Amino acid sequence: MRDSAARLQLLNERLQSAGFLPPHADVAKARGLLRVFVANSTIRYAPIDTQPVPIVLFRAAEAHPDYDFSSADDAGVPIAQSTMGWRKYARGPVEVHLVPGNHISMMSQPHVGLLADKINTCLQKGTQQ
Repeated sequence: MRDSAARLQLLNERLQSAGFLPPHADVAKARGLLRVFVANSTIRYAPIDTQPVPIVLFRAAEAHPDYDFSSADDAGVPIAQSTMGWRKYARGPVEVHLVPGNHISMMSQPHVGLLADKINTCLQKGTQQ
């Protein structure tokens, strides 16, 4: 059996060949994805109390065959307006922004720059209120 560093390197290579990571991605990206996967697999978010703060959802405009979040979409609402269930945790409206790319690629070039711009605009708008 390989040591953990070698197994992580193998995972990194397989994620790249499957298109989940960009070519030549550092092994730290694979480690990060693995941590997110483990966290998502072991917890269920159930807020005890909500706060009267704005919620902004940045969601991928493109579907990824291995990440189907359609079950979380609000029934009868177009993807550009669906809050993926966040509306039930909000005291006010949920602002939805579509970001080019899929669940994975929206966090990489060339899409991550537009995501950063959208986040910055929302933060600037929030500080002016």
